[in-house]
Amino acid sequence: MNYEKIYKRAKIYAIKRRFTEEEAEDFAQNCAIKAFEINGPVNFEYMYLNHCDFERADKRILSGPQGAITGFRTISLDTPIDSSDSNSSCLDELIGDQRNDLGDRGEINEIRGTIEMIFNLIKNKRTKEWAEKTYLTWLSENAF
Repeated sequence: MNYEKIYKRAKIYAIKRRFTEEEAEDFAQNCAIKAFEINGPVNFEYMYLNHCDFERADKRILSGPQGAITGFRTISLDTPIDSSDSNSSCLDELIGDQRNDLGDRGEINEIRGTIEMIFNLIKNKRTKEWAEKTYLTWLSENAF
């Protein structure tokens, strides 16, 4: 099977059907891949119809008033999930927010300062190094 020949013929076929150069290359690649999959020749007209149908699929409106799948739209987190029921859950209730789990940086800095003050009470340098190493090991093993 000469896949290069299939690719060239498919590209010419697509250009005759007014595909852009890039679209024609995509179509030709799909034809060559399909020929490889079935280990035989492909019908360009059949591939053309499938390709056009596939390319139009993202422009269809699928079960929603919002429009096309690929259309960019902004939705507020306070928007009800079920548009027909204003009492339904909002997106905000379903998305976890971890920003407030640890509080602000001030609380973390206070804890760090307290730990440093405790370590500064240790006079022996080797004991201080051991305590810091033990504490860091504990933190790494018990971090969530």
